[in-house]
Amino acid sequence: PGELVRLACRFVPVEPRTAVALGHGPVALWTHGGSVRELVGHVSRVVDLKFFPSGRRLITVGYDGRIIIWSAALGTELLRIVGPDDHNFREVQVFPDDDRFVTLGHNLTVWSASSKEARWTFALHGLALPRVVRVLLRGDRLVTGVSMMLGETVLVWSVSEGAVVHTLLGREHRLAVRLLERSPCGEIVVAVSAYGEVYSWWATDGRLRWMVST
Repeated sequence: PGELVRLACRFVPVEPRTAVALGHGPVALWTHGGSVRELVGHVSRVVDLKFFPSGRRLITVGYDGRIIIWSAALGTELLRIVGPDDHNFREVQVFPDDDRFVTLGHNLTVWSASSKEARWTFALHGLALPRVVRVLLRGDRLVTGVSMMLGETVLVWSVSEGAVVHTLLGREHRLAVRLLERSPCGEIVVAVSAYGEVYSWWATDGRLRWMVST
């Protein structure tokens, strides 16, 4: 058995499915009946995987710069996108529309699975170091926690504009994000810093709601 890297679960009306990325090996896909399929297509570590909202497709991204979309029922490859040789992905999230998804690596990119094209890309070189804590989706907004050249911050992006609309800073611009979440309504962002501080902002306008030190 290899090192457990990522696990994704999706319960759908037809059949619950679980996908697991183990170290440098293939992705293992389990169904409710106990059958296991190995999804072979990456040549390096798979670092993140998600089911699309319908549960019919699974998307995986890896350090090999590959994006692969699979049939969750058959385990077959449906779509492959290969990035530049120096491009490796760190995270993927899917939109509620069951088509678009966003990848995080050297760039922040929103893609369309149906058109197989990138909707927009924002290069993070010079703006932020590549370590990203989390990407969260809510309607037209992306929320990312990134390492900046002079510290860490939380950025709120507009998908339609392809640009940062709010920059959320911690006390004395020190944030060092270790956990980033949003409320179920999607209007509130909460971050936990490495300094024992908990921040809460309004995602709609970037205003700080409160901050406490633990």
